[in-house]
Order: sequence, then C-alpha cells, then structure tokens
Amino acid sequence: MEKEINELKKEITDLKQEVISLKTNIEVLRGTSVINQNYTDSKITELEQKLITRT
Repeated sequence: MEKEINELKKEITDLKQEVISLKTNIEVLRGTSVINQNYTDSKITELEQKLITRT
C-alpha cells in the first residue's frame, strides 16, 4: 500500500512539473505571437506609407 502511495506521489510530482513546463511554453508562444504581430503591424504601416507617397 505504501509503495503505491509513493508511486502516486511521484506521478503527481511529475505531472505538476509537466504542467509548469507547459505553462512556460505557453508564455513563450504568447510572447512570440506578440512580437510577430508587432512586426507585421510595422510592416503593414511601412507599406501603407509607401503607397501613400506614391499616389
């Protein structure tokens, strides 16, 4: 019985670590998404300005 409890505790610990890792990955992806959106927005603005100056 005690062996099973210890195995479950280890599994819970492993799952907690996996959740923490997944949360970290999500934050990294969110940050990357914001950076990509900002870059895209700046390029769109740049192209709009070029179009305005050509007309």
